[in-house]
Amino acid sequence: MRRSANILGALLASVAVASAAGAAIVEETATAALFSKTCVEGGLQFETCEAAIAADPEWKPLPGNMIDVPAFGVTKSQSPNFNYSKPLSEKTWQRSFEGRTVYAVLARFDPTRRYRSLCALVVPNVENALPHWDAFKGVAQSAGLKAKSVDLVHYVEYSGQPHGTPVRMDMFSRSLVLGQGEKTLHMTVAFQP
Repeated sequence: MRRSANILGALLASVAVASAAGAAIVEETATAALFSKTCVEGGLQFETCEAAIAADPEWKPLPGNMIDVPAFGVTKSQSPNFNYSKPLSEKTWQRSFEGRTVYAVLARFDPTRRYRSLCALVVPNVENALPHWDAFKGVAQSAGLKAKSVDLVHYVEYSGQPHGTPVRMDMFSRSLVLGQGEKTLHMTVAFQP
């Protein structure tokens, strides 16, 4: 409870600083809605995520592995998450979304890892995560997760065990999954089934 209050306090302070500087923060909800539709709705299972992508004709499969899956575990403010290293399999799709190309990624890991599956949405050319926070928070809470850590204005993480198995969801706007120097946002959910 205290950690959630600290996270909320830090978020409100950043909004106040941005407002005082004259910068208007315009909430953006469509990206989190696409992430939810692709990776969360219908239950946190690899097959459900794959079916959601297959059911949307906008998603086109890409050959090869153009997304650096282990980089989903690297953020500047957190220790590396080695659960995402050495994927056993990975699939990538792309589509046009609000005037830019975005990517969906599904990866499977060794069954002995904390998280067996990962589903992600990758969006290039995003300045920071702040406009997406409220919508992403709604997706995380709908999955039964609670706030775990935050690094304003680029990173937020949620976690929990809503169905008796660990689930981790994060959003990071300095993602390295497309390479160095990109202003890339990723939204991920990692889960056991």
